[in-house]
Amino acid sequence: MAGILNKGINLSYATTEDGIYTVIKSMQEYPDLGGTPEQIETTSFDDENKTYIAGLPDYGTLEYTFLDDSGTTDSSYEALLKNEDKDLFWKHTIPVAGGKNKVYAFPGQGHLIEKGAAPNGALQYGLSITVTGSATKSIETKST
Repeated sequence: MAGILNKGINLSYATTEDGIYTVIKSMQEYPDLGGTPEQIETTSFDDENKTYIAGLPDYGTLEYTFLDDSGTTDSSYEALLKNEDKDLFWKHTIPVAGGKNKVYAFPGQGHLIEKGAAPNGALQYGLSITVTGSATKSIETKST
């Protein structure tokens, strides 16, 4: 049976690429990761049909949702607020089989969004990250 339980997924950030990454607590939703390359037409009069090459991928803006932990000890929201709109390095980690992780790493600037709410619901906040440079994806062995 194929499939992987989506447990233990996290987003973390650091001020330098090789720095110490801080995990953001209580993630509830994350966006599609990876960009689709633009399609660049290369058709000439010699071709029998249209031809293309892959262009640059567009990672766009990544939108995450977290439970609001404002006012708690070690609040992720308050730590992010201090780093809002600053250039940071981000890692999105997804545990997979065999003691490994899928890791998506990218530089970007994060901006906090107060999510709408309804009576008797948990407060949430959004984190909108604008990717500002090259993104990578890899499979890494979990550190112990």
